[in-house]
This record gives sequence, structure tokens and C-alpha cells, in this order.
Amino acid sequence: MRAIQLALTAGIVAVSLLLPQSSLAVEHIVITTCPYTANVPGAFYTIAGTIGVKGGDCIDVAAPDITIQVGGQTIYAGGYAINVYPAARNVHIVGPGNVYGAIFDEGDSAVIEGLMIGFNDNATGVMLESVTGSVVQNNLVNGHLVGIWLDDTRNCTAGANTVGTDEGETYSPIGILITNSSANAGASANNLILHNNVTKNGIGIQVGYECSDGNLSCCAMQTATIRNTIKDNIVDVNYALWSPGVGIWLTCQGAFETTVEHNTALDNMNYDLFDGNENCKRNTWRDNKTQNVYPPCVIGRPAKERPLHAFVTGTDGEDPSLPLAVSGDGIVYGAMASGGKTGCAEQGCGYLFKLARNERGWTKMLLHDFAGTPDGSVPSSGMIFDPQGNLYGETAGGGSFGMGAVFELTPQSDGTWTEKILYSFPGGALGASPERGLTFDTAGNLYGIAGALVFELLPNSGGVWREQALYRFHGRGKHALYPYSGVAFDSAGNLYGTSESGGAHTWGAVYQLRHTAGGDWTEKTIHDFTDHDDGGLPFAGVIFDNAGNLYGTTSRAGKGQGGTVFEMSPAPSGRWMFRVIDGYADVPVAALIIDSKGKLFGAGGGDPYNYPYTGTVFELAPQGFGRWRKTVLYHFGGGPDGGYPDSSLAFDSAGNLYGSAGSGGIDGCNVGCGVIFEVMNRK
Repeated sequence: MRAIQLALTAGIVAVSLLLPQSSLAVEHIVITTCPYTANVPGAFYTIAGTIGVKGGDCIDVAAPDITIQVGGQTIYAGGYAINVYPAARNVHIVGPGNVYGAIFDEGDSAVIEGLMIGFNDNATGVMLESVTGSVVQNNLVNGHLVGIWLDDTRNCTAGANTVGTDEGETYSPIGILITNSSANAGASANNLILHNNVTKNGIGIQVGYECSDGNLSCCAMQTATIRNTIKDNIVDVNYALWSPGVGIWLTCQGAFETTVEHNTALDNMNYDLFDGNENCKRNTWRDNKTQNVYPPCVIGRPAKERPLHAFVTGTDGEDPSLPLAVSGDGIVYGAMASGGKTGCAEQGCGYLFKLARNERGWTKMLLHDFAGTPDGSVPSSGMIFDPQGNLYGETAGGGSFGMGAVFELTPQSDGTWTEKILYSFPGGALGASPERGLTFDTAGNLYGIAGALVFELLPNSGGVWREQALYRFHGRGKHALYPYSGVAFDSAGNLYGTSESGGAHTWGAVYQLRHTAGGDWTEKTIHDFTDHDDGGLPFAGVIFDNAGNLYGTTSRAGKGQGGTVFEMSPAPSGRWMFRVIDGYADVPVAALIIDSKGKLFGAGGGDPYNYPYTGTVFELAPQGFGRWRKTVLYHFGGGPDGGYPDSSLAFDSAGNLYGSAGSGGIDGCNVGCGVIFEVMNRK
């Protein structure tokens, strides 16, 4: 008797195949054509030459304990090249040889090894369906949509395979997939994905079905896969068409108690590692290596999100989209462009509110209800604090001339707040409808943008403020046009911001306004967006770190076509160096914030044209030598947790994040009326 033994390292099952000699009473059968049914229990089958069939299956295995040795020959089929029936236990399918068509196994304890498996109009290279103890190892597998698929399987192993998919496919090809289509909860369990080299896939290794309905209900236990292990694999997703471009993805729908350890994920198009399971955080990520060519999503202890208030339209308003302000004592302040009194429009004039924590949760309180001219109407920016604790903001309408105003909100000793209009815009040369956000200079003067005009408001005696027009954007000669956000100061007193259009390529620009000795302000574009890898349509403003570097976002283009996060650094020559630090953003339309360690935080609204609206809250942490690590802190489901977060975030003193999501929450307003949310500090 001659033994062929395959022994793989690090825990892959060792398999010994006993090939018959002529002296043994084992029937040796040669398959010369197909379709063919192998139905002799215990027989040893070999292949004569090339066999195949254009339509249907080639070899059906219908009896147990059969060995099929391809033996350097070729099998092809339009259906299954080899189809193992449920009654056919302990079947061995061994190489060497070529198989063009899927190998489909429904029999327990099968071994598939040593083959070159290519697709022939088949969606999958190898599929294990409702089996226990089967092994797929040492194969070269190239599937059309999925390389190796384990569905409703228990104690199965995929080891030491090289797995790829069709680079021409426009869906989301997956290298190795574990799912459970059975109604039996947790039926796909205790499987091992070990020592595989997974390349040329839209998704490298995926556990569970992709959540498609946008709600946490997609995480129902009846579709759970549990206690599976992904270990010591190399995953390199090196192209992405419609795919999300993820190295290892544990999806929302059913990836429970999965262990992911000692894997190497290289240069994936979106995330090296991603845990999308928002409902049941019982997965373990340990000692995985990632390559920060593009920022990977690093999985650690996940952040927790909770909605603090869900809007219900009417006087409560809908679609919160303005940045929040958080006081030192943890009270959240915000403005709503709709709701409140109904004198301005059908949806009200807007109002100001605060959210305060108590023993029962969070309580929302009205601070001011706008009434329209001469008061303000339709708040158009978030509020900012001055050193004394007063709040300042803008309205797009109202004021003495009905063209917008800047207001102050002052706390009173009895706990109430008093609103006062500081300045009403008259239109014309002095601008109208301010809505980009305010900024203080060191002297306490306010700066903002009204239409295309950059303005300064200076306090006079008696509480009266006067306006000074600083600069009007015109877009001529490759200059910036249509600034959609406010301005930021550098240490020298120059102003910076972005415009959503204009610039040399018309896709927006980052601009600098320099104060000249004569008192004028001159504009210079320091980056012109091309709508390619650098991004396009920057709606958000910019921020600075302590070293004078500038950071911002764009809402489209980039490597992943969902916008970018960029950094600009001043050079001694007066020029600025531009580079993308996240080319796979999630359509960020709001400005970033930065903490004392230089970490950047932001929100991505996701695709605004596809329902359900989801989006993310993310962190970018500097790693030195120009490298950044990206962590998705929370992925919105578009349900009660909210969806489409499209405003800047705010910190409290404990490092918790607060923001607004324009959809989700309580049913209503077609897609939910929006929520105010908190993402709690993971540390």
C-alpha cells in the first residue's frame, strides 16, 4: 500500500489518503466522459484525459468513501464540475489537475486538495453546503464571485489555499465567505480559515451576510455564524470596482464570537479590517498586522453610540444638521433651522435648545424661539462660546431687514437665556444670509461669510456691533468661488477656508486671505482640487494643529470615490505641501475637530442618494513619519440610532463625541426626522 500524506502546519487537519495497489480489493474505475455518476462505495476513480460538458454537471458523487484523483487531467463543466451528494460521506477529491467549474460538496468529511480550480461561468470555486468536518486545502482557487464558500457548515477547514476572484466582475467578489442560510441559529459554527493567501478580491474574507436593510434588525440571531476562527492569513485586496475593498469583514448580519488573529492585511482599498456588527460586539481581534498605505480601520474595543434626542417634526423640527457646542459641564447646545414658532414658514422659524443629562437620561430644553423680523429666523450655523460662556450664532433670515442676523445668547442667574440681535445684514455690499459659521479673533471680534462676502463684526460701546466688509469672492482668474464654510485663523492672523467651486479646475479650492499693510485682504488659492485622487467639492472648513498644519475634507472623488481627508503643511518658500491622509472617506461634508494629541475626528454622511442613509464617525490618529491610522468608531444603521451625520462633532471634557444625524430616529419625515447622538469615549 502506498500512502500520500498531507501535513499542514499550525493546526490544519493532517489528511492521509490511501491509494489502492492492484493487489487490494478496491475497485479502480476510469472516467472517460461526462455527465457521469460515481456510485460505487469505496471505489477509486481516475480521469482519462480532458472530460467536460458545456451545460449541467460533469461528475455526480453519490456514494460514500469514494476517492476521485484528477491526476494531472482536466475537468470542465457549465454547471458543477464535481457535485458531492449529501449521502456521499468521506469523499476525497485530490490533484494534481485542473477543474474548470465549481466543486459543490453536500457530504460530510470531504477533503478537496491539491487542485487548480478556475471558474467556467460559475459563481463559486468551491462551496461547502450544510456539511460537517470537510476540508479544503492546498488548492489554487479562482472563483467568479466567491472563491471558497462555507454555508451552514460546522467544524470545516479552509487552509493553505491561494484564493482569487474575477478582476472583471463589477459586483463585490469575495475570496472566502462564511454564511448561514439555515433557520437553525448558529448552524455555521467552529469553522477554521487558516494560512490562506487571499488576493485580487473586492472583499478578502467575509463572515456573515452583508446587512442590506440598514436596520439593527439585520443582526437577527437566526442568521448568525458563531465561534469561527480566521488565523494566519495574508489578505491583499488590490482592486475594487463596486466592491467596498475590505480585507477582513465581519458583517452586521450574524458575525458572532468570531476570532480574528495573526492575519496580515496589506494595502486594501478601503479598510484592512472592519467589524460592522453594531448589535452584538462579541468578536475578538488580536495581533493582526496592517499596512498603512491607506488608513486601515483598526478594530479594538468598539465605541458605543446612543441617540440623546429623536426629532418628531412639527414644533420639534426635523433634519438637524448644524454643529453642536458643548460646555465644560457637559451640557449640549444646538440650533434647529426648522420647528418652533410657525410665523416664518410652514416648518417654523427655528429655535435654540440645550440637552442636559439627568438621572433618567437626557432632557431637551428650549432656550429661544425665533419669531422672524426683527428677530432672527432659520438658524444657519452652529453656535460658539466666548470666554464668558455666552453663545453666538447666525440666522439666514430675519433681522431688521429680513436678510439675516448675528445673535448672542446670554445665560441668566435664574437658569434662563436671553437672546439679542447683535447685527442685521442689510444686503448689497454688506452681504446677506450668513450661514457658514462664526470665528473669534484674539481681540473678540467675529468673522464669518455672508454669501460671497467675508465680514468682520466689531463691538462698539453700548453693545452695538458694526460690520466691516473684508473680501468678496469672485472666482475670476482661477480664484475661489462659493465658499460653503467659515474661516479659520493661523498664528499670523491670516484667514483660511475652502470653496466648493472655483479654482484652476472648477472643483473647489483651499484659499488664504492675507491682511496687507494697507488694510486690504488679498486672496491666494493654496490648493486647487482636481476631482481625482485629491478630491473635489470641499463643503467643510479647515482646522489647524499646533504645528501650523491645516486639515480639511472633500465630499467626492478620492481613491474610493467617497471624498478625502487631507493635510496641508507650510513650506519655507511660502508654498503649501498637500497630501491625502484618507482617500477612502465616507462623503464627509463637515469640518474635522482635533484633540490635544493631534487626533482628528469627523463624520461621514455616506451616500446621500441611497436609502437607508447610514454614515460613520471616524478617528484618524497620527503614527509618525506621515502615517495615519483610521478607526471607524461607529457605523450608523439608519434606524433608531440615526443616519447621515452631516455636521461637525464636538467634544466634552471626558472625550465623548456629540453630533447630529439628519435622518433616522423615530419613524416620520419619510426617513426619520433625525437625532442628536453621543459616541462614547472607548478609552
